[in-house]
Amino acid sequence: MKKKFDIFALLFIIIVSIAITSKEFQNDTFYIIKVGESIFKNGIDMIDHFSIHNIMYPYEHWLHDVMVYIIYAKTGFTGLYISNIIFASVLGLLMYFLTKKLYKNEYISLFLTIIILFLMKNFIATRAQLISYIIFVAEIYFIEMLNKSGKNKYIIFLCIGSILCSNIHSAVWPMYLVLFLPYLASFVLTKYYKSEFNIKKLKIYKKKNNLFFNCDSNKYSQYFETNSNELVKKFFIAFLLCIISGLINLNHNQCFIHFIYLKLGGTLNSIGEHLPIVLYNNFDFLIYLIFLMIIFCKNKKNVNIKNILLLGGLLFLTISSYRHMALFLTIGIYPVTEILSTFKFKSNLQMKKILLFVSVFVLVFSVLLFNNSFNKKYVSDSYPIDAAKYINKNIDKKKMNLFNDYDYGSYLIFKDIKVFIDSRAALYTKQFNKLKYDIYDDWNEVFETGRYKKIFKRYNITHIITEKNSILYYALKSDPNYHKIYSDKNYTIYEYKKRVEDR
Repeated sequence: MKKKFDIFALLFIIIVSIAITSKEFQNDTFYIIKVGESIFKNGIDMIDHFSIHNIMYPYEHWLHDVMVYIIYAKTGFTGLYISNIIFASVLGLLMYFLTKKLYKNEYISLFLTIIILFLMKNFIATRAQLISYIIFVAEIYFIEMLNKSGKNKYIIFLCIGSILCSNIHSAVWPMYLVLFLPYLASFVLTKYYKSEFNIKKLKIYKKKNNLFFNCDSNKYSQYFETNSNELVKKFFIAFLLCIISGLINLNHNQCFIHFIYLKLGGTLNSIGEHLPIVLYNNFDFLIYLIFLMIIFCKNKKNVNIKNILLLGGLLFLTISSYRHMALFLTIGIYPVTEILSTFKFKSNLQMKKILLFVSVFVLVFSVLLFNNSFNKKYVSDSYPIDAAKYINKNIDKKKMNLFNDYDYGSYLIFKDIKVFIDSRAALYTKQFNKLKYDIYDDWNEVFETGRYKKIFKRYNITHIITEKNSILYYALKSDPNYHKIYSDKNYTIYEYKKRVEDR
């Protein structure tokens, strides 16, 4: 019976993964393909080959970029679209099977997996983050199994995960270490409470201070026995080995410095995914949070401090930055499943009815999502497709210094056009590249205020591509020093007039 349910779950998760995977590619996909191609040609040379500036490039997700380029070179955008479905399915299947194995409740595991996949639909894209989520989900499983069994093989698995993370996406590698902290902190706290109070006093302390602890003294004894000195030592050894294994990468240990430079730069204050989450704009996530609050209140006696630290930390990160919502969802499935598994349902029939209702709703919603996505193109018309063709056919790119907007810089890179800026935002900050000027701030000044003369002179800009109706478009339209050489319904290309006169 369980095997039949697992087959049902597998098919269900794949169907949902197909539904939530958008056919339209995000901006980052385009430069990722070209970076992978560059690695094949030049190796990991730490040099940026795609902008008009002479700057370094950290290759923060070189292994992912190479993989994406290989898929694209062999199968095109269709292959990348299918690979996104596969990775989304792998993520969903891992969440289901690993939580089911840990907490022995396939109904709750599938229920939460399906909900989380739908909430993750905006994060399913050809980006290194998608594979990072898979690594983090596996990491928590290995940590939990190390906690339960104390077997050394899980330390080895954790080190392998650290190596993969530092090569696939070094910018998020510090998070791999951060996820150890709730477990290490719980060891310290439980040791402290055990030494300071006996079980009886601990119950009283819990009531006075409203701490969430298991109130069953037998559970306490088992918990303290499990967290023996030997196990704590193993956790600290695993943590240290994961730090050391993170050094095994080909991008000059950027995992240790990229995160710091990102925090020091100004991109976190202006790029949408780095900004604090706005809950009323993410209504589905808000409903999920309310659901979590209800189950916490209903079953707080079975919530241990480890789960509070893990979920609380992830929620804090999510509130501070939208992109961390995916971490809260994928990693948070473990404590949420553990808490829900302690609920007493009247019978398995009751759980089956709930799952059947959810299944019908999800399947209908999946069909609607799929129909909406399947009608889209791989590359949106919002990108300067025709303008890029014009540049490649009519302009000498060796003599061109192009100024462009952030949102479509990656597409221009994809079309072998060197750019002023693209979605690798941190790359263009003074903190990261030790530049005389902050390229990112200069781009902001031009597109937000229209004060362009000083910036264009500073970078010897010869051509400008801009969207119609932008501030820059109207400024150049009335400037006699700039000549319009191309225009379509969305984009206009201007050339510095002196360059025209010198021909």
